[in-house]
Amino acid sequence: MTDALGLINNLTGEHMMLNSQSELKKLMYIKQHVFCCGHCLDTTIMPVELSPDAVEARRRIILPIDNSEHPKRAMDWYFVNMQRENDFLLFVHVIEPTRSSSLTGVAIESVPSLLGTVIRVSEETVKDGKLICREAMQKTNTRGLKAQSFLYVDTKPGVAILKAIEELKGDVVIIGSRGAGAIRRTILGSVSNHVLHHAHVPVIIVPPQHHHHHHHH
Repeated sequence: MTDALGLINNLTGEHMMLNSQSELKKLMYIKQHVFCCGHCLDTTIMPVELSPDAVEARRRIILPIDNSEHPKRAMDWYFVNMQRENDFLLFVHVIEPTRSSSLTGVAIESVPSLLGTVIRVSEETVKDGKLICREAMQKTNTRGLKAQSFLYVDTKPGVAILKAIEELKGDVVIIGSRGAGAIRRTILGSVSNHVLHHAHVPVIIVPPQHHHHHHHH
């Protein structure tokens, strides 16, 4: 037991990065069996991709992404206004679990495995999520920036993003919003408010460009 805890302390150091799948599995196993805490119940993490040399990074910037234009705008804003060569970008894409009890989905065991609960996500959403992450990673790679992307599985995207900020030790969050008066079509639109009001780190919200007139409520 002490070995496991010692390992956790080593692994969860400020710039902990896992180079191999086995190290990752080891950490996931440790997290599952040592931190069997209540709040882990509804979120499962799947690290997707890690660019090389992500260790020397300084600022840890969280960018929630979905397949709408909002996160692309947030990313462009970051590249123009904030980018530093030492930055480490952490892309977070939230997948909502399937409601159905059908067996077609990929089963993901929820963290306290002793409860025997299984979260199911459809293979389609995982595939889409990985694609969204990969596209984001390609953008940062072409600029020579370090990045890692994560799929979070949660019924509440806002909650998942807050959890990601904490678990990934984010320094700042950059999130695209749908702007005033627009329909809540995308996950990120309704989530930006939630993140803004509950995050313990600075949150930058990038609104759509074309609204130049101001709304007074």
